Amino acid sequence: MNLLLNFLLTIGIVLSLVFIGVLLKQKQDVYPKIFLSCIFFLLFNVVLHTYSEVNSVTPLFNSTYLFADSIGFLLGPLLFLYITSLFFKRKLHFPKVIYHFIPAVIYLIVVSVPSLISMMHNSYVFDYLKFIDTYQFILQIQALYLIWYIVKSLILLKQIKTISKESFSNLSGKDLDWITYFLYGILGVILVNILIEVYSTFINGHLSIDNTFTTISLIAVIIYLGYFGISQSQILLPEFIKNQIKFETETNVLTGNSNHHLANASDTEIEYLKNSLISLLESKKPYLDENLNLKTLADMISTTDRKLSALLNHYLDTNFYDFINAYRVKEIQYKMVQKDYNKFTMLALALDSGFNSKSSFNRIFKKETGMSPSAYKKLHIHNRI
Repeated sequence: MNLLLNFLLTIGIVLSLVFIGVLLKQKQDVYPKIFLSCIFFLLFNVVLHTYSEVNSVTPLFNSTYLFADSIGFLLGPLLFLYITSLFFKRKLHFPKVIYHFIPAVIYLIVVSVPSLISMMHNSYVFDYLKFIDTYQFILQIQALYLIWYIVKSLILLKQIKTISKESFSNLSGKDLDWITYFLYGILGVILVNILIEVYSTFINGHLSIDNTFTTISLIAVIIYLGYFGISQSQILLPEFIKNQIKFETETNVLTGNSNHHLANASDTEIEYLKNSLISLLESKKPYLDENLNLKTLADMISTTDRKLSALLNHYLDTNFYDFINAYRVKEIQYKMVQKDYNKFTMLALALDSGFNSKSSFNRIFKKETGMSPSAYKKLHIHNRI
């Protein structure tokens, strides 16, 4: 078992150093680079600490103990700040960054440093550490703290994705979904570790799978974060999207607040804007452009992106993403009955109608029609015959 652990730990150590080196060489936004490097450095220390524990290397164990012991209080804030830096780097001011790490500093001073001193003296230098070692409640507090930050990060990502649907007609999903999957993965590892800890305590023993599972999970985290994090650490939202998110947060538009950009508009103005929008879509078909966004469409009808968003949300009861893709589905339905398009595959029709991926096309088509594209086409051909 130790041979397998050493092999996995060596992989983790090497990969962490490689990813840190790659990050330092990359020319990109400084904030994502800093936070991602800190995450890899933290994981590197934790893996190195586990290696020293497995192989009984005392000097290495002591030198890496502080980071490993406080990982729960450090990893959560670092992940949240990394995500924030990808989308809202201007919000990262020194005071706002520091307060996230106050619990980690307190824990280091009160628990980690005294524990390290006690281990080096082979006795409890501070009596209160006996209570902590006996009940191990601090580990549960760390886990809860990390879970809280993961939930906080998921809420932020959900908000960004929701607002993106207000402004984009196509969402590749890669820039958001990989972070979401990553956070859910860490959450799963935490919950499994908690269950293992509870079970080990219940049977008054220690499961040998504990270290192996944690080590494998940690290596998987390093590989996944390294592959996606480095390649997508320059994700930036357009400025008008950032402003839209700020606007939605301040006015609570998404929760039904009536304070929107057409709240004081007359019925005539709203009707004119609606007719202009529909007329444009039917005559020029801008939805065929897979890169169509809210601002571009708003410019085409000589209005602002916020007014157009308000029109869609409050007077057409939809959002930009669903509204445009509904037109794309209608375009495909029209092409299905035309003989000129019989030679095209369903994917070709989707791409020709403004979709940029097969998965999103299938999902949206079924949402709009209640059946898959192939089933719809089969039914249409049967009825035509």
